[in-house]
Amino acid sequence: MRPAAATAVLGLALAIGAPTAWAVSRPDAAAGPSVQRVLEGPDAVPRRRPGPPSFPR
Repeated sequence: MRPAAATAVLGLALAIGAPTAWAVSRPDAAAGPSVQRVLEGPDAVPRRRPGPPSFPR
């Protein structure tokens, strides 16, 4: 294989492999909270239905 082709193949492998390895091996804490925790929301905040807007008279 020619040196230029070998360099191109190695560069392409690093360009694809390095970000993939980082994404696969990063810790769970870096991914953020779970979907269930986000959807549950805080318990202290009461949930109200939005009503008609109130305008001062």
